[in-house]
Amino acid sequence: MCHGVCPRTMEHQGREHKVYLRLHGELKDRFLMIKDYLGLENDTEVCRSIINDYWMKNQDNFQAKPKLKHFHMNPDGLLVLDPEIDRLVQVYLKPDSIKCGYCNLSNCKHTEFALSLPEVKKLLEKKGWKPSS
Repeated sequence: MCHGVCPRTMEHQGREHKVYLRLHGELKDRFLMIKDYLGLENDTEVCRSIINDYWMKNQDNFQAKPKLKHFHMNPDGLLVLDPEIDRLVQVYLKPDSIKCGYCNLSNCKHTEFALSLPEVKKLLEKKGWKPSS
């Protein structure tokens, strides 16, 4: 019978992490059914198995999304490296507008990224440009 204690240890930022789990009612019943189905005697191993199974099915949701990177300023604006599509994207800067050469939009992740860069803000301020997104 599950006594509701399931210690789980793991390294997290250089420290051991322990989890103590108390289960009652329907959750306890589900846990016992899973334990029986897996043929495991140890509650800790059941928890590990459930965590590993969940991770294998959902790990893509936990992976950090590739970050955009400022690649180069040029006379038309700037190039942004987008690892998600594995290409450089031209963001066009004009006195009253901004436009993404990939998305063909004035408001996308590439233009938002470009407008967030300190060097772009400084350039726009210096030229007196106010592109609307």
